[in-house]
Amino acid sequence: MSDKVRDKIASLVTLAKYFAVILGCTPDINHQEQISLVVRFVDISESAQITVKKSFITFLEVEEVVFQ
Repeated sequence: MSDKVRDKIASLVTLAKYFAVILGCTPDINHQEQISLVVRFVDISESAQITVKKSFITFLEVEEVVFQ
């Protein structure tokens, strides 16, 4: 089910003229850093309504943190 939802979001983003990828890093309950992956895109429906939508995609585990 989650794959179908993610595929639907990906198809909407593919059709969008404007989109952004948002990454946010935060520790989880076990103090492991994780990145949340979110996309924001402009959705133009057939009724000529323009809306900005934001969809969560997944959490990614951070393997190594390097500060320079």
